[in-house]
Amino acid sequence: MNDLVETRRMENILLVHRSKVVRVTLARYLKEHFGVLEAPDGDVAWQMLVLHHDIAAVIAGLDVSKTGEASWATSSRISGLDTALSGMDLLDRLRYNSLQRLKHLPFYFIGSETHIEEISKEAHEHKVTGFLFNGMSQEEVLAALNIQSAPPKPEPPPPVEEPASMTRLQRAGILSTILFKSGVERTFSRPGTRGALLMFGLNDYEGMIQRLGAKTAESIVDKFADLVQAKVETGDFVGHCGPGAFAISTRVSDLKQCGAFAKRVVRNLSAAKIAVHGQPMHISVSFSIACIPADGNLSGTALLNLALARLAEAKAAGGGQVQT
Repeated sequence: MNDLVETRRMENILLVHRSKVVRVTLARYLKEHFGVLEAPDGDVAWQMLVLHHDIAAVIAGLDVSKTGEASWATSSRISGLDTALSGMDLLDRLRYNSLQRLKHLPFYFIGSETHIEEISKEAHEHKVTGFLFNGMSQEEVLAALNIQSAPPKPEPPPPVEEPASMTRLQRAGILSTILFKSGVERTFSRPGTRGALLMFGLNDYEGMIQRLGAKTAESIVDKFADLVQAKVETGDFVGHCGPGAFAISTRVSDLKQCGAFAKRVVRNLSAAKIAVHGQPMHISVSFSIACIPADGNLSGTALLNLALARLAEAKAAGGGQVQT
């Protein structure tokens, strides 16, 4: 897929740039042809790419790393943690992704002619689709994207149910609390939708913050979430859902299957080797499950609240529990 003419069945273009002015200008150029999504940095862009299945292409600045992320990640590093994404990192993550909708997504860099020339060879090696230059007119931008006209957008196809399995490895990114909640609400918005929330919480998280500091404690949660994310299936997603807690939203609706999976994960997380500043730490995890239809025909918000309440019960029972 080398141009946007072939992707017109999809809906949005994602603009990733630190400059609000650049994003607003491009949005004005494109709004007659596509919907527009905006992200100020690569980390937010990646979360949006995971969550939105209707993105037709990405236009990104060369430097879209999140300001201020690198300092604490270096000083309190835990093995395996990711650093902020640059534009080239974002392109690389797309091209090596196992999801076909991300792997072949058209990707354009925008920048000055000097900077584009400097990174052109590397970008082509990473299979960039093309380049835009600062100061291009609307006609030049549309020509570079190979948009010839603006036909009306077709109706989107009906949603396709994902297979109810949790066995294959998928790397989708850990969503923020806000994006995870939004994803859950969208997933369970249609009456009769089946699925479950499998929620994990680190025991004594408040004490961990006092001992290690908030940034290090958050990094440990991210590390655990990353380990869990490696077990999820296409169509499932992992995200934060409160202090010291994260969850899987899955289309699996069998309570016994979810419970068995939860117990295996709790055992694996309890056995995981986590070191902070070279010192090994043992961390226990509690777990809760809220499931449709076992818990009734709930909305996404109600399902999330039920899982949170059960997680609190599991922690109150002494930790290391799976509450259903």
